Amino acid sequence: MIRPLTENDLEELAILRMAEQPTAQDRRQTQAALQTVFPRLFFRAPTAHPRMPGLVSTDSSGRLTGMIAVATRELICGDQPLQASIGADLFVARTARSSMAGLALLKELLNGPQDVTIADVANNNTRQIWERLGGFVASSWNVNWIGILRPARLAAELLRERRGGRIPAAAMRPAARLLDRLVSGRLSCRMIPVRGSLSEAPLTPELFSEHLTELTDDEQIRPVYSTAAAQWLWERLPYLTPDSGPVSAVAVSNSHGRLLGWYIYTLRPEGVARVAQIVARSGDAPAVISHLFARAHDAGAAAVAGRMQPRFQQMFIDRGCFLAGRQTCTLIHSRHPHVADAYQSGRAWLSVLDGEAPFNIWNRPEDAAAAAHTMDERPLCVVQPADIAG
Repeated sequence: MIRPLTENDLEELAILRMAEQPTAQDRRQTQAALQTVFPRLFFRAPTAHPRMPGLVSTDSSGRLTGMIAVATRELICGDQPLQASIGADLFVARTARSSMAGLALLKELLNGPQDVTIADVANNNTRQIWERLGGFVASSWNVNWIGILRPARLAAELLRERRGGRIPAAAMRPAARLLDRLVSGRLSCRMIPVRGSLSEAPLTPELFSEHLTELTDDEQIRPVYSTAAAQWLWERLPYLTPDSGPVSAVAVSNSHGRLLGWYIYTLRPEGVARVAQIVARSGDAPAVISHLFARAHDAGAAAVAGRMQPRFQQMFIDRGCFLAGRQTCTLIHSRHPHVADAYQSGRAWLSVLDGEAPFNIWNRPEDAAAAAHTMDERPLCVVQPADIAG
């Protein structure tokens, strides 16, 4: 049986998932993720929609066997408003994996009232089910790019990550800095100078929500954020990846004060600047991207990396960036041909911030739970049976 997920289910889900965790630390993180972080992301988020709730599967006795968390986004296609559902966390208990509960949960999700359903960090198993149910892989977003700024330092950082952080970063940096002086000009990407004078300022939630739809107006489908939704998103920026460093959100303007766009990235000391979003019209994007690369270089980054946004692909190629396929993929499902075609052809806007990443409850859940007391208590999005039926 599949039914809507309610907040009352979270305690049982936490017990179910904790039972599968091998260590006490994993169990603490699971408890924090499901009982503290989860309600704030899926029941109290400003975008939560009562007709598009998460789902749970149960056995014949009513015990929970699985779940899929669902976030919602507002979009616009021309003047037509659209609703998107984001499948954010699919889980089936180990004892129920032969029951086809995962298939049933995804099928119920895709049959919902939303205009489009998105999963942008899907594994191969989910992809196979998704395609069987009429969805498709949106290949335009299945590429990562990386611009190398300091080759030796990047190699040292990758070695440290591969060894699980057992090699102290400080032990490798002096040699890496020396090597970079010798080889960076040959192996690093092109630092294209910015023409004209640009200015930068902190990107605020208010600026973000006011200008995002405007700056993406050359896409067929664009996101719409209220100020409240943008402020909520800002609270989630430190938790986009498991090892996020400090967040930089920078708005870039020209010498006349006209806003050209912005970028958002995280950077640990001398690590990789991981870009969550670049926003600019196509004509202004080269200046914004050049500003990003220069700023990351000045901050000591070994490289700049992110997920491909189709409109920027040639600009990254021009800078000598490397492109590589992602280990996960972006999946789309829509009953509307014009919506499906926009994503199939790469003419829709979908950055990391517009997908699953802000709703990932597993990135440092104990830190997120500890910070929860600073988040506004928002009224719950109460799911009623009448809402689902309607």
